[in-house]
Amino acid sequence: MVRAALAACLAFAAAAPAAAQPMDVQEARRRAAEELRCLDRVVRQLSETVDLLRDAEAQLEAESAELRQHAAQAVEALEDRLDDLSDALKECLPQTSRAPAVRTIVQERTGTEAAVGEVNDATVVVDRRRRLAPGVRVQVGERVDGTGRLPAPTLRRALDAIGDRVGACYESYLERGALEQGRGILGFTVDARGATTRVRTEGATFGDARFERCVAAAGRTLRIGQAPSGGAVGYAYTLTFGPE
Repeated sequence: MVRAALAACLAFAAAAPAAAQPMDVQEARRRAAEELRCLDRVVRQLSETVDLLRDAEAQLEAESAELRQHAAQAVEALEDRLDDLSDALKECLPQTSRAPAVRTIVQERTGTEAAVGEVNDATVVVDRRRRLAPGVRVQVGERVDGTGRLPAPTLRRALDAIGDRVGACYESYLERGALEQGRGILGFTVDARGATTRVRTEGATFGDARFERCVAAAGRTLRIGQAPSGGAVGYAYTLTFGPE
């Protein structure tokens, strides 16, 4: 199967018009070696994930309700791992070979900054659909600005570390007899040294300044633990709040 795919690629290359400039064979050899090392690692992890997903699928048919619940939780965790692996697969491709993503976004700014619409080719999903704390879920986490990048697992660990603080904000909010459900965006920037700056909350549907200040304070305790490659980078996490 792999040989057939390679043959098809070679046939396509042979049929394509000759490049104006000769290809750098040494550079191609170097890139191929790096890509293969990266792909071998991702393929091993993907194979392990597929086996675990098959096991979970079988366990969903178990007679025990407890086992079925555990299997359902495993499926969700494995879906998160597949998200991470999709990002890891993209990282195997040289930066110069990646087609730029173009996406129009609106960033709500605070203070004297106005809300603006802009085309931002840095937008990449780094997290999605998972539980952060009781009643709190990550709907989507995105890289929205800057030239740098951080591994998705590193960001997940950092966000998980403040999950209890964000959950406590929500519990306090409920104790005041407020609405049970809503959403908001936690945004932050990681500078070139790895420090978290410009922590903010945006687009909250609760209309409760105390709750938003509490979530922002939790965000200011984020500790990434490493500097991003390529410079500073901004992230925005859409969080949903409500009964599980």
